[in-house]
Amino acid sequence: MARARNIKPSIMANEDLVELDPFERLLFIYLWMLADREGRLEDRPKRIKAEALPYDSVDADLMLDNLARAGFILRYDVDGVKLIQVLNFAKHQTPHVREQASNLPGFAYKTAAPEQSSAKVVPEHIQGSDEPSPRSPDSLIPDSLIPDTREEHVQTGQAGQDVPAPEQISSEGQGKVKPATPKPDPLEGFDQFYRLYPKRQKRADAEKAWRKLNTLQRQAAMAALPKHCQQPDWLKDAGQFVPLPASWLNGKRWEDELSTQNTHHPPSRFTDLDQIDHEAGLEQQPDGTYRIARQRA
Repeated sequence: MARARNIKPSIMANEDLVELDPFERLLFIYLWMLADREGRLEDRPKRIKAEALPYDSVDADLMLDNLARAGFILRYDVDGVKLIQVLNFAKHQTPHVREQASNLPGFAYKTAAPEQSSAKVVPEHIQGSDEPSPRSPDSLIPDSLIPDTREEHVQTGQAGQDVPAPEQISSEGQGKVKPATPKPDPLEGFDQFYRLYPKRQKRADAEKAWRKLNTLQRQAAMAALPKHCQQPDWLKDAGQFVPLPASWLNGKRWEDELSTQNTHHPPSRFTDLDQIDHEAGLEQQPDGTYRIARQRA
């Protein structure tokens, strides 16, 4: 069910967003309304299309992929459940205090990451500017009236629950008992990386390269990938010069300095419409309508 959200007018000034198809921009805006209070929703393209673009013949799955490649959303799965995270949702929304808590798990590398780590999993893409705007007290949207307390919550697990430390778990007469520590998945996050990477070849080699990375390196690679996907060398000649995923990972190519020149994008079919002669080949009728002009012998 869609919810009322505070969408800033400056969203259309985002230079990365305007490079997308108009339908993709509209879908991105509607995702904010479909997402729960944490910016998450189930990744079900058919249902999303039915709610966001019910009367348009579009490929919602492809549009979501394009939004993910551009760095506006993250598509991931947890225990077989496919999910979407609207990036930087908490930065721009303060849901109503009575809105139901999210029951969808977030995407985070928490297994082996040190507690003091502040590395970002995703790049900074926002609605329209590089800074969050202040909450306006006279806004008519209830979302903007509630103070943001999300930063007080732990990103993983249920907010408000106190988890006892292992030292607090004891058995009378047997001393302290430490719970078994689950082994981290060496391929955690790889499916998300491989889905976003534009050249999906030699997956086995890519998996081997992924296993060699530590948690922070995986986070850095995921954060840098959307920007690399927009580089001219990756876009030209149908992606001929995109390196294999294993080569990109083994070479730590996410650390490469990116080109600052304007990224090439294919021309939009929605431009220069005012320069087209829409009456060419037609002749106006007395009642003001047009029909195809007859060729005279």
